[in-house]
Amino acid sequence: MKVLFTLVVMLFVPNLIAQDWPETQIEQSRKIVGLVQQKTSKRLAQKYHLSAVGSGSAMFGGPIRDIFLSFDSMGYANRADARRLIIASIQQMIEAAHEISTIDSYLYCPPFNEKNVEISIFFKDERGERVYHPHIGIVTYVLGIIYYDTYDPNSKHSRYQESTKETYEEALEAIKKEAEEYHQKQIDQG
Repeated sequence: MKVLFTLVVMLFVPNLIAQDWPETQIEQSRKIVGLVQQKTSKRLAQKYHLSAVGSGSAMFGGPIRDIFLSFDSMGYANRADARRLIIASIQQMIEAAHEISTIDSYLYCPPFNEKNVEISIFFKDERGERVYHPHIGIVTYVLGIIYYDTYDPNSKHSRYQESTKETYEEALEAIKKEAEEYHQKQIDQG
């Protein structure tokens, strides 16, 4: 629901705060957005077998504010798995954007970083159907927050059974701690 609200706001607010850039700059912004989306989608498909299912951007009549992508992922994920995947996806988009030397000229607030990224990953089972609690059904990164939602198997209307969140920084710290614990375990066993 949070993602839907954000998308609706981004569709209707642009007319209220349009910057009215020249059409040539707007067209170049669109090309840059498309290139970032294309590069990111290709890399995530190769590295993590994610299938792109949606894309968009927030430009509000001019500079690029956000770039959106959504993906399907076949398989099940717990919170730690979903965290690693969404962080890797954010970082792939940032890397793709940084490969475009002129991108900062087309950004509302340069440089391009995690604040310009919005990503959703929908987890599907082997039949392509959504997965249910206790597995993560969707992980979403928007406005600096990662949302982990599980679907209620008893709901006909795709309601969430559980919804948790953490900041981008908290997720990075959790991944760092997980890696440190893993390495210590390897040392202890070796």
